[in-house]
Amino acid sequence: QIGVTVTKEPFTFYMVAACIYLSLTVIAMTGMYFMEKRAARGFARAE
Repeated sequence: QIGVTVTKEPFTFYMVAACIYLSLTVIAMTGMYFMEKRAARGFARAE
């Protein structure tokens, strides 16, 4: 809120926050994919 009141441009800060959130989500999902792939080694896949 401090940045919004100083610059009067809330969209910029919301967009930066959204990009940070999106990048953290992509990193977490990629990590989960590889961890799940490694944990499932040796198990037969259901078809």
